[in-house]
Amino acid sequence: KFIKSLFDEGYRLRYSGAMVSDINQILLKGGGIFSYPATQDAPNGKLRAFFEVFPLAFIIEKAGGKTTNGKNHSLLELEFDKIHATTPCFFGSGYEISKLLKAYNE
Repeated sequence: KFIKSLFDEGYRLRYSGAMVSDINQILLKGGGIFSYPATQDAPNGKLRAFFEVFPLAFIIEKAGGKTTNGKNHSLLELEFDKIHATTPCFFGSGYEISKLLKAYNE
């Protein structure tokens, strides 16, 4: 439902295979969403919080965007006790992240 609703609003898929490039595109366009959700193979996500997630979450949030792990938490609010801890992550504008959280909580 969530993906279909975005398509209905004119969104299109884009995936470069490089997280930094995809986040840069969101910043340049002033919107969009990057997601790396939990999966059966990686229930805690795959991207490392301290090395990949937190630095880009900081940039997105300072630029006025929002981030979440899919559970109503900003990525920057999360705490971990292991240096290589991973987390599901979503980056985007406030509109897109709010819409995502609504879909996740239905």
